[in-house]
Amino acid sequence: MKTFFRISLVLLTISVSAQHTKLLDFTGTANGDEPWGSLISDGVFLYGMTSKGGSNDQGTIFKIKPDGTQYTKLLDFSSASTGGFPFGSLVSDGTFLYGMTEGGGTNNLGVIFKIKSDGTGFVKLLDFAGTANGSEPYGSLFFDGTFLYGMTTSGGTNNVGTIFKIMPDGTGYTKLLDMAATANGSYPNGSLISDGTFLYGMASEGGTSNEGTVFKINKNGTGFIKLLNFTGAANGSNPFGSLLYDGTFLYGMTYSGGTINDGTIFKIKTDGTGYVRMFNFNLSIGDRPFGDLISDGTFLYGMTYSGGSGGTGNIFKIKPDGTGFQTLHDFANVANGWLPYGSLLLEGSSLYGMTQQGGIGDAPPFNGGTVFKYALSVSIPTISSFTPSSGPVGTAVTITGTNFSTTPANNTVTFNGTTATVSASTATSITVTVPPNTTTGKITVTVAGNTATSATDFTVTTGAAINITTQPSSSSVCNNASATFTTAATGTTNITYQWQFATSLTGTYSNISNGSGYINTTTASLSVNTTGNFGGGFYRCQISGDMATAVFTNGVQLTITTCTSNQPPDIQSTTIEAPVNGKVTLYLASLLSDPDDNLDLSTLKIIVPPLSGATATIDGQSNLILDYTGISFSGTEKLTIEVCDLSGSCAQNELDIEVAGDIVVFNAVSPNGDGKNDFLFLQHVDLLEETKENHVTILNRWGSVVWEGDNYDNTSVVFSGQTKNGNDLPSGNYFYRIEFSGNYKKRSGFLALKR
Repeated sequence: MKTFFRISLVLLTISVSAQHTKLLDFTGTANGDEPWGSLISDGVFLYGMTSKGGSNDQGTIFKIKPDGTQYTKLLDFSSASTGGFPFGSLVSDGTFLYGMTEGGGTNNLGVIFKIKSDGTGFVKLLDFAGTANGSEPYGSLFFDGTFLYGMTTSGGTNNVGTIFKIMPDGTGYTKLLDMAATANGSYPNGSLISDGTFLYGMASEGGTSNEGTVFKINKNGTGFIKLLNFTGAANGSNPFGSLLYDGTFLYGMTYSGGTINDGTIFKIKTDGTGYVRMFNFNLSIGDRPFGDLISDGTFLYGMTYSGGSGGTGNIFKIKPDGTGFQTLHDFANVANGWLPYGSLLLEGSSLYGMTQQGGIGDAPPFNGGTVFKYALSVSIPTISSFTPSSGPVGTAVTITGTNFSTTPANNTVTFNGTTATVSASTATSITVTVPPNTTTGKITVTVAGNTATSATDFTVTTGAAINITTQPSSSSVCNNASATFTTAATGTTNITYQWQFATSLTGTYSNISNGSGYINTTTASLSVNTTGNFGGGFYRCQISGDMATAVFTNGVQLTITTCTSNQPPDIQSTTIEAPVNGKVTLYLASLLSDPDDNLDLSTLKIIVPPLSGATATIDGQSNLILDYTGISFSGTEKLTIEVCDLSGSCAQNELDIEVAGDIVVFNAVSPNGDGKNDFLFLQHVDLLEETKENHVTILNRWGSVVWEGDNYDNTSVVFSGQTKNGNDLPSGNYFYRIEFSGNYKKRSGFLALKR
């Protein structure tokens, strides 16, 4: 460890003098203020967003040419109608730009939107709503040609974030995963990437040590795997950016942790093996990176938010094996911008980016940020091979070569003159799909005006056809019963199903998603719960597959009739809070009801006990007794209970158990009186004996104490965005520190205050 630390000190003295050019000063109302995200390019313009400023001081969307000319403000965000305060970046499908805002929208919890590159055609695709679909996204979207994928920093079942997908037209929203702290991570701030099969991402907190995680998950929400738990000094902590994939390793950065707790650069294989801590940041060389890494095939490039010669961040490069670290540019001059939050864009022979503060456009001393470019030498692209060498329209083709752009949209690929959609790219590999209406011919790749042409032709063949082998049948069921529609198909690989609904047989069919009334909406067998006469109408299934045109089943009708029959009991869902190594009692009768008023409490029993091994019993007074004495477990688990009525109809339900083993910090505060995040919530702090006696301190970005309190209990002693004197604090990033009277581990980190 000492040897590596000394080497890093030698490397920090290297500084490369290159051409830094400020392209734009953000000035507030006129063109925006404080950009957090990164730029993208369509080959002509650079596109980006600011988190504040504009006509409503809620952020802007803009475009500007790479030479700094032709700046155009495309949109002023305006809260409910468009969302407000975007912290991420844009993504393009060639026609629309897609993005998210952290606030605004119907619920003031953020939105997903799209807008054309000329500023027309704005559409709000989704309002985030908290538990149901997430809230307050800080990252960006990822587009695989069919779905947009993304994450929210808060909301979901556990209010620590979600992973989701949605179609570009705003339909087909699916919550793929609820983040769950220890089990899979909390508060993802970055974006997702894909290797074509899995989505990969990071959570800034949670995991075994509550320092964050690296994970992967299938695009349909199955197969979640936690690849790494960040632990602090050993491998970093609190990653706020996204990952980069080069075909072998995933690369990323952590905001803190490492040898001196100033952040790290790391790499890890997609199966979770081969982790390497490549570099430890420190104050002298730059520290506290928020953004992502990019690659030109030889070096990785990135930025730090602080540190360096001016203490306000820098641009650096490092080889993928961890050697060759160089500081390319220190943001040491406020007039040229400083404190960059986002990531870099490699376009042609230059790096482009934004600083969150600095420049000369807004109120000093911090001003409103800048757009800049940093000149590099980039070679002409080459094509060495492509695979497969033939296939029908829709075939995924991997092109191998050199000097490709790591931003997919910055590579223009054609098949015999027909432009294809690029789904992923590195400096040496591009993944594209054979476009419609193309014919056999050469493949070309154009990057920054330079074009490479393949030596051989790609041969276009005839595609596959989907054959529906089972058509669904119409169904008539009693109210409150379940109806099932089933189909099946052959003829190609990776067949997918999407059920749709219409009010009439020849009406407009719309995609449906899983919820209280529907189950398995994207499988071959749809289940409809008709409780309350729900679901009457017409159904069909859209069936898709590899290299084949989508087909539809026949439309069938669901008829719901009123039937007189005994109804089963109902068990209300609840969460049971239990202390580590302790007992808890719950009166189950308070959760039970029966529509026919013939409940039989003597039938109460446990069907599936807790997996932790805790003892679960039900006594003669209908009390559930959970005993965790001697059980080394904390976190969440479930048990299943059953109760029947006097007619023999039974019901089962899972009850959530939350065993408090550690406090959980919910670090988003929005004190607007809506009952959501109105104060800094420290879950379990008043439940655990070791944490009841505590001292909480809130500091601003300069390290000054703005609030402190003893015995924080989420009730009488809370931080709600005010100083100890009762004065409102401004929106921004603050830091918290939690100390305990005994030997319990201290907690510290950042929190976001938004009014």
